[in-house]
Order: sequence, then C-alpha cells, then structure tokens
Amino acid sequence: MKAGDSGGMMPPFPPEESQAAMPDIESLLKEKRVFKPAREFAKQANWTKKQVAEYRKLGARSPERFWARMAKENVSWFTP
Repeated sequence: MKAGDSGGMMPPFPPEESQAAMPDIESLLKEKRVFKPAREFAKQANWTKKQVAEYRKLGARSPERFWARMAKENVSWFTP
C-alpha cells in the first residue's frame, strides 16, 4: 500500500468540513424542549399524580426507604 492510500478503508476521522457542520456537545446540553405524551398514553401510566407526589416526598425524606420500596415492588428477585 502506498502512502496516502487507505486501501479502501475509511479514514479514522471525518474531513474537516463535516466537523464544522456538527454542533458541539455543549449546545446539546442546553435542550429546553418538552415533549408531553399523548393523553391516551398518559391515562395508562403506572403512577397517578398523587402517587408521584407521595414517592417524591418519601424520596426526599428517606432515599434508602424509597429505593428499597421501588426494588421490592418493581424488581423480580430470585435465587438461582
């Protein structure tokens, strides 16, 4: 293979002009849009607004108890 010949392989980095068109990672961290679910989808949610409020309160008061409860209710534990 001659110098400069990639042998049909892609170069390790894209050309400089394509990098200029890509947004930097910092701009991606500033996302402000909110995408609300469809009303039909929200109706079948597992938690009501009241449950969410209760869970937030418990989580703020005792994170360990909150996560223990979540694990007990939502994880299938078994011994192999």
